[in-house]
Amino acid sequence: MENLQKPVFQDKQLTCIDCEQEFQFTKGEQDYFWNKNLVEPKRCLKCRKIRKLTITPNTGVRDG
Repeated sequence: MENLQKPVFQDKQLTCIDCEQEFQFTKGEQDYFWNKNLVEPKRCLKCRKIRKLTITPNTGVRDG
């Protein structure tokens, strides 16, 4: 198992791939994402919420 040292995070600006607005990715959010082994977000919080509401979950049930 690789022993990764936790980086020092600083707030940074990212650009949303949907609305193209800049949003802040705080050091607290970066720490959370790092601890959960997640990649940094590509969408702002507003667009993430919209996407979450518009995507239908794959339940494995088929119509017909």
